[in-house]
Amino acid sequence: MDSADPRPEDQVETSFLRQCLENAMAAELTPYERDVLRLRLGLDSGSSMSVREISDLSGGAVSLGEVRAVERRALARLRSPGSVHAHNLLAYLDGGGGGSASKAAGAGRRALESHEASVATEVIF
Repeated sequence: MDSADPRPEDQVETSFLRQCLENAMAAELTPYERDVLRLRLGLDSGSSMSVREISDLSGGAVSLGEVRAVERRALARLRSPGSVHAHNLLAYLDGGGGGSASKAAGAGRRALESHEASVATEVIF
């Protein structure tokens, strides 16, 4: 096995994390909110899209401000203490998963925080 290949344990943990995220999004978000998050975070393609790219993808039918608002609302709903799946997602972010996947979760959290900071900057300016 190549050293760049993920360990089987990490692949399983990543799969569980993805399933947990899918369950949370299905239970907490509208289809529109799920679509916006999938595009913004690159959950399906592995490549995130900018607010402008999402607006252009809709043919301009969705404004930049609306994409930003939907994204903020969706992230807030997933973070909500009342969310049925919030505790499962937080377990990954708090390192409850263990191993290098926990390091990846920490890196993912930092990337998400960085992404949120850039989105906040876009909204402010």
